[in-house]
Amino acid sequence: VWTDADGSVELRDVTSARYLISVPDYQLVTSVDLTARDEAQVTLRLGGATLKGVVMRGTKPEAARISLSRDGVNLSVTTQGDGIFEIKDLDPGTWHYEVAMTSSWETQIRGDIEVKEGVNERRFDLPAGRISGRVVDSAGSPVESANVSLKRPPQVQGDMAYSGDMTRLTQSDGTFLFDGLREGTHEIS
Repeated sequence: VWTDADGSVELRDVTSARYLISVPDYQLVTSVDLTARDEAQVTLRLGGATLKGVVMRGTKPEAARISLSRDGVNLSVTTQGDGIFEIKDLDPGTWHYEVAMTSSWETQIRGDIEVKEGVNERRFDLPAGRISGRVVDSAGSPVESANVSLKRPPQVQGDMAYSGDMTRLTQSDGTFLFDGLREGTHEIS
């Protein structure tokens, strides 16, 4: 459904139910309950908040995906190698975020951020740890396509805890790389 020149829209002859009304291009969403009444009027206002900043890994900017979610609205932007991002027209309030390197797409950090009216600046620091190695057979020749597993220590961010294994296949020269690791003891098998 499209709005008219005044930004208005009218929906007629809808059944008695609860409706979710959204304008995805502007990250607007609201719900309307018509189970106890016949008519409702709502105004969806563009948010006046902007979240901008940079994603870093160690001392270098990082190409990354920043995802925000709240009340059924999911937004995502991808930075270039300079790590700079900007998300406009956000509704002020608490948003859940997840940040991942574009090279692996595995979520590296997550949490909640309070976005206030106006411009909000944020630096996201991704873990910079790396473990690399090589798998060889008893004669010292590289083993290609071997599964290498890494057990990560549990991570706690806010009220959430995350853990899990990562796996990599070795390259033709037997090498493997685990990137974006947090400090701690990691078990490789």
